[in-house]
Amino acid sequence: MKLSKLIGSLLVAGTMGAVAIVTTPTTTAQAATKVQSAKKTLLKSYPKNMRRTWYRYEKGHYARTKITAKKNTGDVLHYFNPNKKWPTITETNQDWAFAFKMGNGVVGSSPWWMLDSWKTVNDMGAVLNQKVTTKTYKGKKVKVLKELNANSRPVNWRYSYSSKKMAKHFNPKGTVLWAENN
Repeated sequence: MKLSKLIGSLLVAGTMGAVAIVTTPTTTAQAATKVQSAKKTLLKSYPKNMRRTWYRYEKGHYARTKITAKKNTGDVLHYFNPNKKWPTITETNQDWAFAFKMGNGVVGSSPWWMLDSWKTVNDMGAVLNQKVTTKTYKGKKVKVLKELNANSRPVNWRYSYSSKKMAKHFNPKGTVLWAENN
């Protein structure tokens, strides 16, 4: 189809004695840009299936992750429009966080001050990736929060559960997959 348009354009230009400018490649490039920007969507709130208190059992203690519409364990979610001028990092907003959909139900989030190093939404990386998935507990499927700390080496997923009883059941030894800087 594109080849036939190109040949048709060249024939018209040759018969009229003018130089024709074919704009098809720029239109294709604009469409590709729109597709790329659709890969990551900034969130105004955390997905409803993630909103609750999640528990992990580590070294004899329970760790808690509380996710609400606008907070994820104390980090306050803030939205900005990526099509407008990106926000300047100030002392007031340096403790804020942003989140985005990465695909396959994964939500990536990072501190606000990391915006300085990225130019487009697709450049953004996440410090924490989270996804609600299922595991079998006493013969029933239950929702669990699967988390990946992008800074951990080796890369380890950890799981958080909707009750302390499930957290201890799935990790009876209290193995810590990665330490957080809290």
